[in-house]
Amino acid sequence: MFKEGNGATHDPLSAQHMALFRRVVRNMVKQHTKSKGSIRSKLVAASFDDDFRAELLFG
Repeated sequence: MFKEGNGATHDPLSAQHMALFRRVVRNMVKQHTKSKGSIRSKLVAASFDDDFRAELLFG
């Protein structure tokens, strides 16, 4: 109904790529010091707020 299983990566190489992508994103969030909060809260904020996501990506 909600297609929750579509996010799964079944190919080992694509799983490695997703793991690398997640590490890169986590490091970008860790280096962001303009706003306070945990890494998790910053990831959630970036998923909802386009301006905050742009600030993380482009500085």
